[in-house]
Amino acid sequence: MRIAILPTPEDIAVVAADRIQSLLERKPSAVLGLATGSTPLPLYDELTKRYEAGEISFANTQSFNLDEYVGLPEDHPEGYANFIHRFLVDRVDFPKGAAHGPNVWTGDNDQAAADYDKAIRDAGGIGKFPEVLIVFLFMLSIFLNISPFISCIIFWISLHWALP
Repeated sequence: MRIAILPTPEDIAVVAADRIQSLLERKPSAVLGLATGSTPLPLYDELTKRYEAGEISFANTQSFNLDEYVGLPEDHPEGYANFIHRFLVDRVDFPKGAAHGPNVWTGDNDQAAADYDKAIRDAGGIGKFPEVLIVFLFMLSIFLNISPFISCIIFWISLHWALP
């Protein structure tokens, strides 16, 4: 595991995008685990900027959302599937159907969870194979007037593989 403590979300985005770009250059069929919320937005903007500049491609990549709201309509803009499409997937060249999330609209959440687990396993698993990278971004508030925010990024990569 690598931890980098950086002063701004934009600095984090550049470092994270560097790592993802390096991964996709070596393994275009990588599987990414994607988070939603405001914290990863600078990263998704940076990846989009690099895609638009022709520096990165997601054409052979799959992604798995970390979760999904239960109880929101499928077309609700705050649903995680819609969020990840709006802020990353539809802005770059992810193949249609390559961005996955649990299908919580079937009415059977136990079956939806089992199906999602199977889809993750079929893609190579999360955390067991070298083509898997999960990026988590966390913002930590500091109340000691040292800094209003310390931004940190945690890269978690399979025990069998590490980025150079």
